[in-house]
Amino acid sequence: MADYPRFAAYLEQHRSAVAVRHVALRSGDAWYRTIDRIYPALAQQHKLLIPDIKGESMVVLDLGRYYPHHNLYYITSDVWDLRALQTVLRSSITVMTVAAYCTRMAGGFLRFQAQYLRRIRLPQWGRCRRRCAWH
Repeated sequence: MADYPRFAAYLEQHRSAVAVRHVALRSGDAWYRTIDRIYPALAQQHKLLIPDIKGESMVVLDLGRYYPHHNLYYITSDVWDLRALQTVLRSSITVMTVAAYCTRMAGGFLRFQAQYLRRIRLPQWGRCRRRCAWH
């Protein structure tokens, strides 16, 4: 916390509220711990960002500028070209798959949660690239 004095001061000011959280009680001296693990290197990584609740499949390519958290899911890949994967995930097959498994929210919105996104069947990108390569 010494590296972030303003943040430390903010936490101290709100210690009575922050320290009574379940994760804080379990953490002892690290009462300021967050619920979610933080992976700083993720911010610089290329990734696809997908909001949890949306009417259609909204998949945004982030070239390493943002850190996803809360109701924003992310996908990284060393195998798939992320622009190609983005195209697949923005297709109607993604919406149909998610809609088949999730409960619609008020207003007909879908929840693009990880458990539903994992149900989307994708080809193995390496095989697809070899078959589709331009000669």
